[in-house]
Amino acid sequence: MLSFWYIQATADGPAAGSPPACSRTYPRRLPLQKLRSGVAKFRSEILSQKAAKFSELAEGQHPRVVLITCSDSRIDPSLLCQTDPGDLFVIRNAGNIVPPEGSGSGGEIATLEYAIKALQVPQILVCGHSKCGAMGAVMDPESAASLGHVCNWIEHAKPAHRDGSDLNTQLQDKIRHQIANLRTYDFIREAEADGRLTLHGWVYRFETGDVEQLDPETGTFERLGTET
Repeated sequence: MLSFWYIQATADGPAAGSPPACSRTYPRRLPLQKLRSGVAKFRSEILSQKAAKFSELAEGQHPRVVLITCSDSRIDPSLLCQTDPGDLFVIRNAGNIVPPEGSGSGGEIATLEYAIKALQVPQILVCGHSKCGAMGAVMDPESAASLGHVCNWIEHAKPAHRDGSDLNTQLQDKIRHQIANLRTYDFIREAEADGRLTLHGWVYRFETGDVEQLDPETGTFERLGTET
């Protein structure tokens, strides 16, 4: 079927009953070919440059930050933070959401437990972003009415919603709320109380590169500068 759409869309113009225009503009074959080309370049050019790093990682991982961020394809944590393999322990989902204790077992919490208790990662960073579709759906539930699983998932973000507030305020409130949700888990509270763990929050504006950081003392967000 993929080949059919590709041939019809390119040779004869849009086929009757064909997929949305985006599928015709960007044939579904091409992204996978781009990935294959990327693998080839990685193996031929990059791997040798980082051989010592991968040899070290083969002995075990010791990440220093758990990064909880969105699955949105516009967000690239390693590009933003300029990190190497092994630096970040990344958890991604729609809306960078952390369900609170008692909401049911999920992959997010199992992953966090492993990171904090087994790997003893000392920092958790919750990173939201501009133009977040999950928060857009919280503000306008009708926009996701046909997506039942999404509607169920974003229920975990609704307590952060305040009627009448703009998206920027909603994004910041959601980060505060997810950090509060993290503290509903015993292993998070215990590690934090013992000084083994600190919690942080960011809002990343991918269209400008700006990052706002949550000040734990004031509860407000301040723009990060360009200093190291």
